[in-house]
Amino acid sequence: MILTEHVGIVPYQSATLNMAQALALQTLGRVTVRNSAAVVVLNQRVAREMQPLKRDSTPILTIPNGVDSHFFHPPADRDSLRARLGVTRPILLFAGRAVEKKGIQLVLAAARALPDLEVVVCGQDTELLKDVPASVRIVGKVDQATLCAWYGAADA
Repeated sequence: MILTEHVGIVPYQSATLNMAQALALQTLGRVTVRNSAAVVVLNQRVAREMQPLKRDSTPILTIPNGVDSHFFHPPADRDSLRARLGVTRPILLFAGRAVEKKGIQLVLAAARALPDLEVVVCGQDTELLKDVPASVRIVGKVDQATLCAWYGAADA
């Protein structure tokens, strides 16, 4: 069995969630890691978190996320793309599930602090967002071509 640990520890605002996460990692997580032939992680931070949980003989392999450059690449005509999407201001793009674990609260805080930015939110669970600033455009779950367009139009 090869274990892939994508994220590692995620700090939450809730102390209860943080405790539950730490307990799960030290119990079920430790058993799972120790019974794996190898552990694959996305970055060195997660590798450091897995290190004390594994057997000495278990390798930790870092394999970063890949990007399909056939789909995700700078657009040939960014100005036309931005015009097609109705973009007139700098864009901060959030692409992911609109949950605390993914940092949506930080994106919304940035939108409140920087009202001259347009914040575009693509992803699942966007219907759960409440009290979003006027500078936030919620696009929701989109197909890959539309997501590629937003990446091409975004400034950050």
